[in-house]
Parts: sequence; C-alpha cells; structure tokens
Amino acid sequence: MALALQPLSASAETVRLAPSTNWEVNHDKDSCVLARIFGEGEDRTGLYFSRFEPGDEFRLTLVSDYVRAGHYGDEHGAMDVKIQFGPAEGAFRVRATAATTEADQKALIFSGHMTIAGAGESAEDEGKWLNADLADPYELPPERESAITELVFHSGLREELILETGSLGKPFAVLRDCNDWLLGQWGIDVEAHRHLTRRARPVSDPQKWLRSADYPKSMLSELRTGLVQFRLAIEPDGSISDCTIQQSTNPEDFSRTTCDLIKRRARFEPALDAAGQPIRSYWRGAVRWLL
Repeated sequence: MALALQPLSASAETVRLAPSTNWEVNHDKDSCVLARIFGEGEDRTGLYFSRFEPGDEFRLTLVSDYVRAGHYGDEHGAMDVKIQFGPAEGAFRVRATAATTEADQKALIFSGHMTIAGAGESAEDEGKWLNADLADPYELPPERESAITELVFHSGLREELILETGSLGKPFAVLRDCNDWLLGQWGIDVEAHRHLTRRARPVSDPQKWLRSADYPKSMLSELRTGLVQFRLAIEPDGSISDCTIQQSTNPEDFSRTTCDLIKRRARFEPALDAAGQPIRSYWRGAVRWLL
C-alpha cells in the first residue's frame, strides 16, 4: 500500500467539491447505501455506495449536473469512465451509463461491481465469484479504506471532478455493520458466515438455467429487455427455499420468470461452516434479458 503517493494535480478544468452533509447509511430489505452530498447550489453532487451483501464490492452512483446531458457512449449509452480512490489507490476504468433520476437529475450509474482497488464483475457475470471457496468476503484490509481521502473522476464528466470524501475508514465500517445486520434479517447465521470453509455453489452451470425459449412472451411482443438481480436462499441440504428479487429494471414478467425457472432448474452444494457442516446460506446472481 503506497501511502506516500500525492494526489493528482488539478488543472484549470478540474472541479473540487467539499462535502456539504455528513455521511449517512440507509437500508432496505436487500441493500445498504452509504451516501453523502458535496457542493452547493448548481454544484450539488450526490455520491452513493450500494452494497447488496457483506464484502468489499459495491455499486457506485453519481448524481450531478457535471454528468453530460444527452446520449453519449456506445449504442446502449454506456462508456468507460476513469476513476481513482486517491491518493492511495491507482486509477482504473469501469463501465457507466448516463441516466436521469425520478427527480429529473442527471446521474452516472456504474453498471458493474467495484472495490476501491478497481472494477469488479459486470452485471451479467454477477455472482460467478461465489463459486470460489472464499472464507471471508472482506479481503481488503480496513487500513486501505482509511487511506482514501478523495474520489477523482478523471473522465466521463464535463470536467474532471474531485470529491473530498475524507477518510473512508469509519463510513465503510458502518456500511459493513449494516450489511452484517442485513444478513441476519435474511435468516443467516452472521458469525458462522465469517468462518465458512465453503460458500453455497451451483452444481450446474448458471448460464444454462435459462434459455432463449424462456423469454416472456409479453416482453418479447413489446421488444422489452431487462436486468434482474436476485438472491436465492440455500438450505443445508442444497435446496432452494426462496428466490428474492433485489433489483429489476423492467416489468414483473422478467422477475417472475427468472425466479420460477431458476428455482426449478438450479441445484446447489450447501455452504459449510468452520467444522465442515452444512448450514443455511444464500447465493446472488443476475440475469440480463436481451433480444
């Protein structure tokens, strides 16, 4: 960890915003969100870290007038954005899409999971890492989070934007506590999951759980596409006792079809505790329905 690195020097086109609110952590039944507002007036910018389970990965959303208006990026409106959790971490590129919030604010939504150290899985591949035998979902030491004092958007906005986050150590610690609490709300033994010898993992290839012929007819006739993020409850015998939709971008036909077919077709090996005994756990994934 190179703590001696200096922040990138700001050019005439660089905008630096100080925080105008404290950090806040909110939650619903499926996610915890760490949020803060920076700047005032026309500069007012919202930063949101969303985490759907314990671990280092999060989804990032930026709400700001510094997001370019109109369509840009590829044919789907997506583009590569270069960001940096500075000064301790290196810059990296991640895919993002410009959008408009319900309050008619401009936003930049990062489509894949990332950590402070770089980009993670894409939305289409979400959940694949759960096939690994990982004992602890938190792999980055808290010291690395504490060393972060700013978030730099090097590209993708109207100007280079620097948000003066201050140390992320305490805010991310509160976010961890929220996600551990959330796990308990799902009926999961939080302490046992800190010492797993194996996570719940699919017996068959998740890419074969759904087929082209499964496309909901109502969505096909309307030429609809969608992204469905789901969570499965995996019992000690490997059976699926429940399927919960965590996020869905389009009508419920996609959600219902996703859960119904995956519960019918997917098979799992259960999670194992520190003594190698099967315990109740979960598995998260995502399905992108495309024409």
